[in-house]
Amino acid sequence: MEFDLFANVRPCVAFEGVDTPFPQTDIVIIRENTQGLYTGQDMYVGPDKQMAMMFAYNTRDAMRRISHYALEYAAKNKRRRVTAIHKANIMKSLSGIFLENFRDIAREYPDLEIQERIVDAVCMELGAQTI
Repeated sequence: MEFDLFANVRPCVAFEGVDTPFPQTDIVIIRENTQGLYTGQDMYVGPDKQMAMMFAYNTRDAMRRISHYALEYAAKNKRRRVTAIHKANIMKSLSGIFLENFRDIAREYPDLEIQERIVDAVCMELGAQTI
């Protein structure tokens, strides 16, 4: 972690004059880049490699930092809404620690509309708009 690149920032904007089915697209995805399932700690198990395992972790400090980054980004860039997209319905502790800290930090940004959504539902809704 030599460069401490913890925030993966991915803007997605439709440009005027470019033909697209979604001309109003203007979203920014901000993802924590060093923890969770992105730790890179995975392995095959057994000599025949019939099973694979992965180790994931989230720390309160990192979840606070990415939450603060996303909310501050939104405030500075005049965004009106921030949606915490998670998998807490299944990964209760791993995503739960993110949501706990996101909620805490979000209280510092009363001018932003705050939402929480399960990643599966968000993907389904985005995919349905392409059909």
